[in-house]
Formats: sequence, C-alpha cells, structure tokens
Amino acid sequence: MKKILLLSTLFLTPAAFAQSANVRVNPLGLLIGLFNADIDFKVTDTVTVGPQLSYLNWSLGSTSVKAYGIGARANFYLSGPVFTDGWYAAPAVAMAFASAKNSTDSASYSAVNVSGLFGYQWVWASGFNINLGFGASYSARPSSVDGIDISGLSAVTPAIEFTLGKTF
Repeated sequence: MKKILLLSTLFLTPAAFAQSANVRVNPLGLLIGLFNADIDFKVTDTVTVGPQLSYLNWSLGSTSVKAYGIGARANFYLSGPVFTDGWYAAPAVAMAFASAKNSTDSASYSAVNVSGLFGYQWVWASGFNINLGFGASYSARPSSVDGIDISGLSAVTPAIEFTLGKTF
C-alpha cells in the first residue's frame, strides 16, 4: 500500500499536469477547404518547436487543385512561459507541393516558403487558446511550369495567423 501511495504522489505532482504540447488549426482556412494545423512541443520554458501541415483539395467544374505542405515552426514567447497569455515571435520554413488539372492540361510544382510572425496568444485555464499574428512570408517558386513563366509568383506577401488550439 505504501508503494502505491508513493507512486501516486509522484505522478500527481503539479509537474505531471504541466502542459507540454499545443495543437492548433486555422478555422478560416477550413471555410475554403484548406486544412492547416500546427503542433507545438515545449522545448524550454519560453520556446516551442513543431511541425506544420497543410492540405488543399478542391475542384470547380473540370478544374481541380491539390496541394499539401509540410514544415517546421518555432515559437519564442516574449512575455513569459509557453502556453500562457502573451506575445510571441514565430519563424517557420515549409515545402509546398501543388498540382492542378483540367480536361486538357495539367501542371505541378513545388515551392519553399519562409515566414515570420509576431502575435499574441490568449490561453484559458481549460487549455483552449487563440493565436492572432501578423508578419511576412516569402515563397520561392520555380521560374516556369511546363513552359509557362511564373517567375512573378515568387514574392514577399503578408502573413496572417488566426488559430484555435488546445494544450495538452
């Protein structure tokens, strides 16, 4: 009985309930069929790292577009510990792969995306959280796809983040 009491004391300490991961999704992207999700893993008291995943699959008439991306992101919490209310800076890098086809043509390409966000995170006692961030993203795309010049598509664009998440 003493062993059970000792083991339960070890596992029921506050550290056992410490949140070490956060899963976030972009609800606005879901409205247009784009699934974006991030998973953050606590590395230090003020830093998280984790993968980013994206998937798009939609069609209109005879045209269909499929795309997916995979990347990595770090979050540096500037106002205090991870998974608490406060400011964050978030650099990320990702690879994106896309293809489109219609009844007569098809094309595909890949791109490298580098982005940086600065934002604020609100976290409730339940672990539910909202991130709102702004920044910039650079996408390096190939100069042409199937002989069509798309060099103008490599550009710096605004980046906006609105995510809903849950810490575990």
